[in-house]
Amino acid sequence: MKLSTKPFALTLMAITLSATLAACGKPTPPADTAPAVTTPPPTATTPSDSAVGNAAATEPIAPASTTEIIVPITLISEKGLGADAGTVAVSETAAGLQLKTHLKGLPPGDHGFHVHQNPDCGAKDKAGKMTAGEAAGEHFDPAQTGKHSGPDGMGHAGDMPRLTVAADGTATATLIAPRLKLVEVKGRSLMVHAEPDDYAGKPGGARIACGVLPQ
Repeated sequence: MKLSTKPFALTLMAITLSATLAACGKPTPPADTAPAVTTPPPTATTPSDSAVGNAAATEPIAPASTTEIIVPITLISEKGLGADAGTVAVSETAAGLQLKTHLKGLPPGDHGFHVHQNPDCGAKDKAGKMTAGEAAGEHFDPAQTGKHSGPDGMGHAGDMPRLTVAADGTATATLIAPRLKLVEVKGRSLMVHAEPDDYAGKPGGARIACGVLPQ
């Protein structure tokens, strides 16, 4: 008896069609993944206006003039250095060297006030006698004029305005030496004399108080 192959052929066609449809169908979606995140490159930042404002409000602002040097002043005698006599704050301005005096324990009246050559306030032998402040040398005179003509003259550069001391022994004036610069007086000394300066032949007599400006 001859067997029919028709049912077998139909079955094979059905299987082939099913496989073809599966292959042509939509692809299986991949497993869930986190979306890609793009991170922008870092950029330089500047302080905000408010931050700058806060900084300006809490930090001191540098003065327009050069650095201020505080010079301790000491009473002097033939025995050397004595008691504290206050300070002089030295700085440079457009008008010249500025000296803010905060002195005490000095004789009332006017006194010669100069920059001397050496950074030494000690006593030294002069004509066989120990003399107060002699180690400071002579008035600062870089041009070697050999003349004493006051702060506005053409003589010693170290000639400064007179220092006036009140009845209580204090001096709190601010003086200007128009021909001096701060760099010139570093490593020298400030000297107060016992008598007034006549800006001629008598610069002020004995030396009674002195301070050294650091280099």
